[in-house]
Amino acid sequence: MHSALKQLPLGCRSVFLLFEIGGYKHDEIAQLLGCSSGTSKSQLHRARMKLRGLLRLRLVALAQKSERRGLIHTGLQPGDPQRREIKTVSTVSLSG
Repeated sequence: MHSALKQLPLGCRSVFLLFEIGGYKHDEIAQLLGCSSGTSKSQLHRARMKLRGLLRLRLVALAQKSERRGLIHTGLQPGDPQRREIKTVSTVSLSG
């Protein structure tokens, strides 16, 4: 999570930390950062979407690594059509 937070733009990261960790409201964040509450809301939304994508990518990478190491066994062989279908679904869900 820490490395994902570091990848956020400064404005998004600041709003995210103030709102989610600090417990500030949008009008308080706006006053602290010198922006509108609408900007605070949009920055929080961007931060959440970016974090969601980054964490999903990390989760998929960890699952693939675990599968390669034999820690997770799907029962599918590398050439099985069902395996390709699973990868396709995972790829689609990452972008959504």
